[in-house]
Amino acid sequence: MFEYVCVSVQKSGSVLLNVCFCTLVSVCFLTRLEQQVQDKEMLERKLYSRFVMVLNEKKAKIRGLQDAVRQLQQADDQQRNEEGRERSAWQLQFCKSQE
Repeated sequence: MFEYVCVSVQKSGSVLLNVCFCTLVSVCFLTRLEQQVQDKEMLERKLYSRFVMVLNEKKAKIRGLQDAVRQLQQADDQQRNEEGRERSAWQLQFCKSQE
């Protein structure tokens, strides 16, 4: 659209009018570009904040799972220790009964 108008203005023969119009068009483009840059930066900030939120949620979930694994390992270790004590007590009783 602007190209057509620029061509029409150029055909009219007024160089000053052509310069003024092209300046106006460039100002419009710069204004639109600045707005789009601002929109892009705002979108980037929103996306970054969402990413940080999701990342923190994932970290919290990982910490929770690590705690659960530690608790299961501790429970497993306690059970093995109890089984080992019971086995030792049984072996001791068995050895005494064999004497």
